[in-house]
Amino acid sequence: MEQKTQRPLTVFLGMLLFVIMLFSALFMTGCSQRIEDYTEEQHEQRISERMGKRIKEWTYDFGEKHYDGFNVYPLYDEKENLVFFLVELEPRSFVFVKLFDEKSALSRWLFGGEMYRYNVFTSWSPYESATKISSEENDVETVYKRSPYYQTNNINNRKYLIQKEEDEYICAVKNDVAFVNLISGKEFDVDNEEMLKTQSTLRIVYYPGKSFDL
Repeated sequence: MEQKTQRPLTVFLGMLLFVIMLFSALFMTGCSQRIEDYTEEQHEQRISERMGKRIKEWTYDFGEKHYDGFNVYPLYDEKENLVFFLVELEPRSFVFVKLFDEKSALSRWLFGGEMYRYNVFTSWSPYESATKISSEENDVETVYKRSPYYQTNNINNRKYLIQKEEDEYICAVKNDVAFVNLISGKEFDVDNEEMLKTQSTLRIVYYPGKSFDL
């Protein structure tokens, strides 16, 4: 009787140990690499290498045309932290890349979780932003196919992507006194909560999963 009782118990303990080890491998082994492990220049190079491969798969105009090339630019938050990159595709469209600390190797293999996650924009309009700009003042609602930075001739200036709330981001640059919202064209104080609530934004969702890992 004792042998029959011990055998199921041994099997159960073995299975329990396996589950614990698998859980540890997936979620408790820490990050493989952290954002701060690389300089800004290294991040730009790594993103460029990945984009060079990925862009060969992408098309526009209903799959009839391939992109000619791309340029990569750093984007900062309001505290001057590097957490995003902008990729301007040629001759149109743009990509926002967000930086994440990597998951463990096994977790990345199963679920994704690389350091760079992207969202592609083929067009945008200020009348479709989270805080909409009234189109009644205009005869036609303009749709742009380049990023707000490029469209406002700020592509070579220091660029900011400021999170207003979940999935809502302000495309901005700085002048001598304040940030300038590139969608509305108006200055704003990032520390003024009431003013921040009224800012026009782009909705940028960084979906989890291998399909959105760069």
